[in-house]
Amino acid sequence: MKRSLAGMIFPVLLMFPLVAFAGVPLDTVKANANDVLNALRDPKLQGEAGKKVKEAQKAHDAKVAAKYRQLAETEIKTLVVEDKWLATLAASVLGDVTLARALDRERIPGAGFRAAAFTPTFHKHAGQLCHGVQVHVSDRRRFPAFLTYLLLVHHARRQDPERFAWRDPPYEYEYVKLPFDILCGTNRVRKSIEAGVSPKRLAAGWKRESEAFRKRRAKYLLY
Repeated sequence: MKRSLAGMIFPVLLMFPLVAFAGVPLDTVKANANDVLNALRDPKLQGEAGKKVKEAQKAHDAKVAAKYRQLAETEIKTLVVEDKWLATLAASVLGDVTLARALDRERIPGAGFRAAAFTPTFHKHAGQLCHGVQVHVSDRRRFPAFLTYLLLVHHARRQDPERFAWRDPPYEYEYVKLPFDILCGTNRVRKSIEAGVSPKRLAAGWKRESEAFRKRRAKYLLY
C-alpha cells in the first residue's frame, strides 16, 4: 500500500493553528508569530545555521566514507542501484525544505513557512520520522487557511507524484467517496490537483460564494 505524503504532512500543519489560538490572546499569538518570522529571516541566524549544517554534513560524510570502504561491491550496488539509497536519503532530507520554499513562492498573505521534522508517538506513523512544513500564522484575518493547505497538497504531490496517494474510504460513515472529496465538498479540487492545476485558479471562482457566506454568518458571530 502506498504511503500518503499528505497523511504525513497534515498532522503538523493542522496542529499549529489549533494550538496557537486555544486560550491564548490574539495579540500574544501575533507577536510571537512575527518574532518567529523575523528570526527566520535574520541573515545572522541563517548564516550560523548554514555553518552548523555544513559542519554536520562534513562530519557525516567522513563517517559515511569510512563505512563505505568496508562494504563489498555487491552491497554498494544494492544500496545505490536496487534500493536507491542515495535518492531516498536526498528526498527525505530535502523534501521538507523544497516544500517550504514552494509555499513561500506562493506569497500567501498572513503566514510564513519553515521545514519541520517530527516523530509521531501514536497513530499510523508512530515512531517514524516524518518531514513536512510548519505554518507560522502572523495575521489570521488575511491568512487563507483552506487555500493554503490545498496548495500544500498540490506541491507535495508535485514533489513525488508516484508515491503520493489519496486516502481511500471508508471515512466516517461513507464507504464510496474519497475522504478528500468529502472534506472539500466536491471532487473538482482533487481532479484539478491531479491535473497539475494550481488551487489558486479554483480559488478565483470562490470569491463570490465566500462573500455571500460571510454575510449570512455575520449575525451568528459572538465576537
